[in-house]
Amino acid sequence: MAQIRNVEGGIVLENDDLLLTFPLVNGQIEAYRLFGRGPRGQTLVARADPLAEVVFRGSDGEQTAEKIVAAGYQMDQRDDVSILRLDSKSYDADNGNWSASIEFHMPGDGPRVTVVSRLTTNRPRQLLAFRSPFLRTVGGEASERPAALLPGLDWVVDDERTSAAGPAPPPFQNRFAPHPYKITSPVMAVSRRGFVIGLTWDPLQVWDGEENTADAHRYPAAAFASPNFIEGVDHSDLLGLFVPSIPKFVNENELTAARPFQMTPGNELRIESTIFVLPSDNVLDAVEEHITAHGLIPPPPKPRDYRKNLELDIETYLDRAWSERHSAWASAQGPGRSKTFTYSELIGLALWRISLFTKDPEHKRRMRDSVEAAILAHNGSAGLPMAYFRGGFAEELDLEKGRLDKLETSQLSDGGWPEDSPDEPRKPKASSYGVTAQNAARLLRSGLLTGDRRHLSAGAKALRLLNHCRRPSGMQADLHETTPDLYVTAHLISAYLDQYLITGTPSRLEKAVYWAWAGLPFVYLWHAHNRDLMRYATVPLFGVTIDRKPQFGTAAQWMGLIYANQLLRLSRHDKSMQWHRIARAITLCSMHMQKTGPGTSPSLIGFYPDSFNIVDGREYYPLYNNPQHITRNILHLLGEHVEPNCEAVPWRERRVRIASMAHMMAIRSSPGQITARLAYHPDETCYITFAECAEPTRVLLNDRDLEKIENLADTRRGWTYDRGRELAIVRAPFADQEATIDLRF
Repeated sequence: MAQIRNVEGGIVLENDDLLLTFPLVNGQIEAYRLFGRGPRGQTLVARADPLAEVVFRGSDGEQTAEKIVAAGYQMDQRDDVSILRLDSKSYDADNGNWSASIEFHMPGDGPRVTVVSRLTTNRPRQLLAFRSPFLRTVGGEASERPAALLPGLDWVVDDERTSAAGPAPPPFQNRFAPHPYKITSPVMAVSRRGFVIGLTWDPLQVWDGEENTADAHRYPAAAFASPNFIEGVDHSDLLGLFVPSIPKFVNENELTAARPFQMTPGNELRIESTIFVLPSDNVLDAVEEHITAHGLIPPPPKPRDYRKNLELDIETYLDRAWSERHSAWASAQGPGRSKTFTYSELIGLALWRISLFTKDPEHKRRMRDSVEAAILAHNGSAGLPMAYFRGGFAEELDLEKGRLDKLETSQLSDGGWPEDSPDEPRKPKASSYGVTAQNAARLLRSGLLTGDRRHLSAGAKALRLLNHCRRPSGMQADLHETTPDLYVTAHLISAYLDQYLITGTPSRLEKAVYWAWAGLPFVYLWHAHNRDLMRYATVPLFGVTIDRKPQFGTAAQWMGLIYANQLLRLSRHDKSMQWHRIARAITLCSMHMQKTGPGTSPSLIGFYPDSFNIVDGREYYPLYNNPQHITRNILHLLGEHVEPNCEAVPWRERRVRIASMAHMMAIRSSPGQITARLAYHPDETCYITFAECAEPTRVLLNDRDLEKIENLADTRRGWTYDRGRELAIVRAPFADQEATIDLRF
């Protein structure tokens, strides 16, 4: 229950989760204090002093700053919400009358309060800034602030500072008052003293009292500095909102207007925001608080049906990206750039999957022929996942083992791997969280499918190091090691999710969920009224690339698609967040970016920009990617995964992992039997692996014994067992849509 009351020396506004105090000094209120409530009682975490501030230009042309001081107040109760309104009137040197009010709306429960600030004047005035709220956190040493976050721009930990030159060297380092389009989620937060203190707002609110809905009169500007280097206070942080907006009135990284806003009599300015104080050390909880307050925006509409998009992608792979001379696909292309042709495992897997449900025999033949030609040109190796479609386990398992054995032998004693720094070959090697995440994901994915204990052990060792990681960074050698990186997030989700499937340990799933949340600050969870393409676009980095290209406000959707693919996997195991919806929305945003329609160069149809500048509303690089990551996600959304689906089943104090390209309808086990009912395409053959199981005495397909074979290259239906890996491999031709595999022991 929220309540508001007079106490000796001031006013208190509170509920069970949050406390605000408003000291009365000589009958006036000049500031307020914010207390968090946690298991150890209440703690002072922030102050707003002054209540608000007005900066304007007087008739003499000089800049004047006036603090808002409340001489009156009103208390109100509406249903379960307690409301305190503070009123202020003041005169400037030119006899202008300023009126301000600040309302605090406290709900009955929850650690948040909504603040509505209003300002009017009775004379025309050149407004330079109206600031409210401007919070300064209360803390001790700078080291007592574990993390701070402004999504899209800054994510710092420990003794790092925001607007640092590491991720963004001069002249790009300042980002304490950014262009609003560079903020991916309108929330800012710091963790101090066991609490996450933050501010969230509706960026589309029109702050001009005349309801001018042009860009310039939306988007309150954000001010964020942690620690508060703007005011030179190392033991505090600054979180605030102000108007007029950046960039029409205020230049980026300034707090007053270079081009004043002309206030007219009766013209009311209004800023609404929500302050929250969460009993937590996890700064990512601020993103969840923003979603709680504002909800998830709707996904973009489909630009075309999923199957129509697959048709577009197939045409791209067969006609525009394919090179007969190279027997490979162009990964990217652009004006004035030579194409690079490579074997793409993802394209091969996608074309094979689509060929399974293609009704046109000629179309099916073309797809499979291109895949077979590409594999042949790639020394006959298709990658382990492709073996689940077309066989080849004998070769692919050995190749996979060779690659990962080499990776395992380069692992450092702490479980990690260093960045590859060719420019500094003699630099002492130190583990990089980002590189370690990528390698751990490779090892654990392989171990999940094959049961290779050496790879499983190396992956588990890597995760013991990664348990200390709180922010995704440190993967790319040409980036500063503190640069937040979405690509790292995808690898971390993959590694922890696979280890959860291997071990069944709930804490591993919790870690995968943590890293899923860690990707959301890279995703646009709002969109400007004239930037529909912002919706679920993804920025790749909070920093600047080696070629001095700032990535703030820049969508690199290919990276978001990789992250989204991991969210699709995670959504089957965790329902704490709408991961499937977010992944679908990221994919739909990418489909909107694909080049189609009149005016598109024929060679670029189906491709999409490598990077798109959200601020300018135009493509950032003259480079276009093939749609392999889009295709993979669309197929997943249609229930047609392109990588082996894996389920774990308890068996004799083990967890046997069953993997296949078939759909797993049901799995059951007993000490003497493991049974899997699968759905696949009639008249097609697929392979099923059973990792970490004993050697069966019999294997049955639809109650008929399969022959045990020694050579997997044998084309007969049958099964084999790899004793070194404890891996059973079954070759299953499907006569009908469903089949049952029984392993008897």
